[in-house]
Amino acid sequence: MILVTGAAGYIGSHTICMLNELGKKSIAIDNLYSGHRWAIPKDIELVMFK
Repeated sequence: MILVTGAAGYIGSHTICMLNELGKKSIAIDNLYSGHRWAIPKDIELVMFK
C-alpha cells in the first residue's frame, strides 16, 4: 500500500495513475485546496483533511 500526499494535484494525480496502471494499491490524501477530485481515479480511496 502506497500513500500519495497531494494526490489531487498535477504531480500527485499522475503518480496515482501510474501506480494504478502498474497494479499497485495506493491511497490518496489531499485537502483539495488547489487540486480536484476528478483528477483521482474513482477506484482510488481519497482521504481528505482540513
